[in-house]
Amino acid sequence: MADTDSSSPQTLALAGTGTGVEFTPTTVSFGTVNVGTQVKSTVTITNVGGSPITFTAWTITGTNKADFYNSLADPPCGGSLAAGGVCTFTMYFKPSIVGAEPRGVCR
Repeated sequence: MADTDSSSPQTLALAGTGTGVEFTPTTVSFGTVNVGTQVKSTVTITNVGGSPITFTAWTITGTNKADFYNSLADPPCGGSLAAGGVCTFTMYFKPSIVGAEPRGVCR
């Protein structure tokens, strides 16, 4: 997931085992948002591999990581995702600074 600031990325790191994960959309743009205003976007994780995926943890990192949060439990998707399975979550953004936020990458 990406926002538009050039200073430092926010990263949502997923740890686990499996054969293939696809995020839809691949990039989330929240557009121009006023400081203190919360916006959200729905993201889907799809297991495109032929075996189950086991998630063990997730984290968000980056300069303004507190401005981003999501509805995922830890571990995400109930801890696993069957082959062909889909897990949907909401990504939230509530800026705390004026100006562009760091670009984030979902991993």
